[in-house]
Amino acid sequence: MQEDAYSKAFDRVLFARILEYVRPYRLQVGLALCALLLATLTAAATPLFFKWAIDGALVPKEAKPLPERFALLLGLSLGFLLVRGVNFAATYAETYLIQWVGQRVLFDLRSALFAKFMRLHPGFYDRNPVGRLMTRITSDVDAINQFITGGLVGVVADLFTLAGLLAFMLFLSPKLTLVVLLVVPVLLWVTAWVR
Repeated sequence: MQEDAYSKAFDRVLFARILEYVRPYRLQVGLALCALLLATLTAAATPLFFKWAIDGALVPKEAKPLPERFALLLGLSLGFLLVRGVNFAATYAETYLIQWVGQRVLFDLRSALFAKFMRLHPGFYDRNPVGRLMTRITSDVDAINQFITGGLVGVVADLFTLAGLLAFMLFLSPKLTLVVLLVVPVLLWVTAWVR
């Protein structure tokens, strides 16, 4: 058992060993990432419907007949509901798949630990406290599961969201996006300085 692993903030070898347990479920992880990408794109597209509704139907630049404005507003409302429905389905699929993979990894990891404990010499149990061994099987494995289903997925989701929002900002107003991005180096410097 690696007691020194607790003292490190990040260890590539341990990270690779954890990912080995995820490897058999790469299809499900790939599907979850596709669902996550779809959820991110639909969430980022949602404000466009408000823009189109305000600019085209509620406060148009040119006078439009009321039935035409109403038809546009109705179409945008239906499109908005469709996009939000797709967003809900994609978010549900992503959450379900990641939780499913997490539970399978949890099962595989606990099974491997149990099999290893069964192969150990009985003298091992005399030298190691039972509480520490139980912690390995329960709490430590749960922490790894939370890392896989929450931490790792959260980082990937945040990166997708950031990329999607940046793409939509560039689409809507490239100049304003560049002005906003001028602040990013200052924020990164302040964050590094505070740490």
